Amino acid sequence: MTPDNALDLAEDYLERERQILLSGQIGELERLQPTREKVVSALLHTKGEARRVKRLRVLAQRNRVLLKASAEGVQRAIKRLGELRKAAGPIQSYSSNGGQCAIGPVNPQFERKA
Repeated sequence: MTPDNALDLAEDYLERERQILLSGQIGELERLQPTREKVVSALLHTKGEARRVKRLRVLAQRNRVLLKASAEGVQRAIKRLGELRKAAGPIQSYSSNGGQCAIGPVNPQFERKA
């Protein structure tokens, strides 16, 4: 593969990755894995012009920021779901003899409304 072809492939990959990240369809990144491996392999054996390599670095950095934000969003969603599950569960309190007891359903179900 020529250096220009390898750099074109890498740029196309990074643009596609960005589109997926911006669309919020994070699961689609998995389908890009074979292309990612091909890009990395091609770039390992390529010496391109500094200007193009610098552009790839900028594109990769831009995607890294999006990936980090996506990961933080997923972590926040997981945390929030945990909070909702905990809130839907029994409340811990104390009985008249001072022991802990649960008030409310032991196996809570989320109430679903149409």
